[in-house]
Amino acid sequence: MNRCDRKEYLDITIGLTVKKRIPARVPVLCILLLAAGSFALAYADQKTDSMSPNRFIPSFLEQRLLHHTNQARRRHGIPPLTLNDTLRTAAQKHSREMAALQYLSHTSPVSGREHLRQRVETEQLKLNNTLIGENIGVDFFLHIANIPYYIEEQRNQSVYIAVETGRIIGYQNYDEFAEKMVNAWLASPGHRENLLNPVYREIGIGAAPGPYTDLDAVYITQVFKGPLGPEDRGKYHSPHFPGYDKPEKLYE
Repeated sequence: MNRCDRKEYLDITIGLTVKKRIPARVPVLCILLLAAGSFALAYADQKTDSMSPNRFIPSFLEQRLLHHTNQARRRHGIPPLTLNDTLRTAAQKHSREMAALQYLSHTSPVSGREHLRQRVETEQLKLNNTLIGENIGVDFFLHIANIPYYIEEQRNQSVYIAVETGRIIGYQNYDEFAEKMVNAWLASPGHRENLLNPVYREIGIGAAPGPYTDLDAVYITQVFKGPLGPEDRGKYHSPHFPGYDKPEKLYE
């Protein structure tokens, strides 16, 4: 069983009569980290438009993620991050790869792209005296994380019903998704360190749709970059152990 998914069997009752015993899943939002300005355009419907697998604009979500990341930094007196197109490309490729291969990890199964440093250097970005880091996460299009649910056919369509309320579970909008993801990162010490690290000055964000635990989801990658001075090198450098979700902070 995936560590980010758990199943429970619940009795669905009407009155005192058990009508049907069905498996109710409890999907869980997952985040992982690898520690190793804002957009010029604004769209009025980013906060209100629902995300759905058939109508998903990755750039909308990437912009909202940048917005909430920089809001958190400003609240702590840390300068906002500026978008770096090369880091964005690296982030987008990793998110698309995770979605296509259905995995969630900082360690890629693709030869030559196993580690963050390789993925960034593949985009011809020099990393001399540079600190880089990565946050990744996945969440569902539906408001379904941590909610037990069952599936019901209505008007020839499958709908997801919350066990506790009996109500149909709807889609998140771009801003809700982004705010929840950033808040989850902030609640995790390692992810928080990346988000609020004053050494970082640039960021790339990539969002890609794909299945996760049999549900439509969006995979997210943030890649951070900042200059390391001589006084920072011993403080931030640590070796990388492939397969471990531990901080990787790199410089040359």
